[in-house]
Amino acid sequence: MKSCLIILLFISLIYGCETTSFVPQQLTTKSLRGNTMGTTFEIKFGSVPQDCDLNVVSEKINEELKSITRQMSTWEPDSEISQFNNSQSTDWIPVSKDFAFVVSRAKDYFNQTNGMFDITILPLLEIWNIDKSENESLTPPTIEQIKAAQELVNSNLLEVTLDPPALRKLRPEVRIEVSAIAQGHGIDRLCNVLEKFNIMNYMVEIGGELKVKGTKPDGKPWRIAI
Repeated sequence: MKSCLIILLFISLIYGCETTSFVPQQLTTKSLRGNTMGTTFEIKFGSVPQDCDLNVVSEKINEELKSITRQMSTWEPDSEISQFNNSQSTDWIPVSKDFAFVVSRAKDYFNQTNGMFDITILPLLEIWNIDKSENESLTPPTIEQIKAAQELVNSNLLEVTLDPPALRKLRPEVRIEVSAIAQGHGIDRLCNVLEKFNIMNYMVEIGGELKVKGTKPDGKPWRIAI
């Protein structure tokens, strides 16, 4: 039961594809949309300062999304997370401060949920072929494969330090997948970009996760349908 619940947390994997484009919604507002982390994102602006160039904002948003991909996409062979996963070292491995922060928060959630939220889930995802396309056949793993993978699924086998930012495995085979936390982290980073441009009225959404601040163009609060 525990493994099934954990797998549900990580069903969305990071693909690392970013494209952005402005899509006018109505005369009083603009929206920035695109693809990222194997899903879509959208930013709606409630109001924008007159001296703010939305094309520049778009470029900075795109740069931030690419940075997240370089740090945390398991689909990018040269990303920080891929290099960490492929390493057989049990020594401390330097990483970016953002990547270390995400892992640190994930470890906190692991402890708060009594192990239900566990980013060391990747060995189980791989033997179940969670990332296979619908056109590819799925052969269930054997009981022996499942038991072997479960021995590696434990965030207590993963250590992190924030100063200096670094990660360490206690077993060389440990592999991590941070998709369940990376989208929320990505939203926070996009909001930080917007606020650097003094954009204080917005809605930011990535793959169904979202954050709102301020008001819509008509001055009314944002309303989110569920």
